[in-house]
Amino acid sequence: MRLLRGSGLLGLSGMPAKRDLGGIEIVRPFIKTSKKEILRFLSRRKISFRKDATNQQPVYLRNKIRLKLLPFIEKEFAPDVKRILADTAQNLRIDYEYLSKIAAKKFKQYARAADAGIRLSETFLKEDTAVQRMIIREAIKRVKGDLSSVTYGHWEDLNRLLKKNARWSMTLPGGLIVLRDKKNLVFSKNGVKVWNDLTDILCQLQIPGKTKIPGIKKSIYADFAKRTPDFKSKESKNKEYFDFGKLKLPLMVRFRRGKDKIKPLGMVHYKKLKKLFIDEKAPFENRNRIPLVISGGRIIWVCGVKRSDHAKVGTRAKKVLRLKFLQY
Repeated sequence: MRLLRGSGLLGLSGMPAKRDLGGIEIVRPFIKTSKKEILRFLSRRKISFRKDATNQQPVYLRNKIRLKLLPFIEKEFAPDVKRILADTAQNLRIDYEYLSKIAAKKFKQYARAADAGIRLSETFLKEDTAVQRMIIREAIKRVKGDLSSVTYGHWEDLNRLLKKNARWSMTLPGGLIVLRDKKNLVFSKNGVKVWNDLTDILCQLQIPGKTKIPGIKKSIYADFAKRTPDFKSKESKNKEYFDFGKLKLPLMVRFRRGKDKIKPLGMVHYKKLKKLFIDEKAPFENRNRIPLVISGGRIIWVCGVKRSDHAKVGTRAKKVLRLKFLQY
């Protein structure tokens, strides 16, 4: 089940027979006992038992694997697939525990307590990728409390951002913010560090989800519209819609830079942001603090001011992305 969901070593190593939980050792004595063995024991002792009827309903992934996939593999490919999976999980757990010991020492070397979070010196990036991930996992666990809902996709997005030599932020499930700041990676739950210079900030937009924008007390909420909006109606400039199929992911958010241009909706030619701000009467003192949504290096939305002609929603749009510019 975890292989199908894209888990790493820890997820694939399965449930351990023993686990330390805050100084208390949790022991699962029946973890290697098969259902057949348990039923035989109950039959010999004439002990009654209850059945959970939902276990026989192939509506959940766990049940589908148990009732459909495993019997099919046993019949067509490997009669002892359950033992094979258990042995594989045990081998992966041994590897994971070894890496964990290495990473624990490395974490102490690179990590420091920060305001409501953890600060990692970027020198940890010289470590092997596997150790880097374990160090990051430890930082996430210490700040967030667990690793629930952090998927392989999040790891891929984070790896992509780590290669960028710029300030950026990323929002992870549970309200965790990861910030790249000069020579550190900062993990925090209570939000955003304020930067005076916003030009180097780069932030990946969470889709769907709410992304806090570094340096300003604003966020962008992304979801998918259930129906095509009526563009004739007057909606707030803080909300825009895009043809999701025409966007190049990931969408990034940054602030104005010197030669930025946008092709405004309905126009043929590009316009400099400076000219756009003048035409739209954007307050001068706020112009450098207005977030820009970027798709494939192209500005698609000057938040709260103007959207571009790119990825406009037509009658053939199969999926419509809705972005909202919010105060938080």
